[in-house]
Amino acid sequence: MAATGSPQTPTLVGFSLEDLQTDVFPERKPLLMRGDTPVFREGHLGETYGSRGFGNTWFLKTMALVAVSGGDALGFHAPTPCRVLDVDGEMASQNIKDRYALLAGHLGI
Repeated sequence: MAATGSPQTPTLVGFSLEDLQTDVFPERKPLLMRGDTPVFREGHLGETYGSRGFGNTWFLKTMALVAVSGGDALGFHAPTPCRVLDVDGEMASQNIKDRYALLAGHLGI
């Protein structure tokens, strides 16, 4: 069953199990890779969890810089630069700015 709409509205498509098995979905562009394996693709949302003080923010800010620069770090690489939205609800703005500046220096960005 499919709901149709105008070109400006998204289309919602429902699949039977049989239809789902035969449908071919478009490949999503890889944004972050580890070796030859895509670990994060265009359109994905990501979340990490770790205990306080474990380095979550350092890791995520590093991954964001890898993605926006098309660079590599920590065994990950970005095939092409892309835009990143970093939502940080805990850290003060100046601390975020300082951390990105420090990481960019270390990564040569």
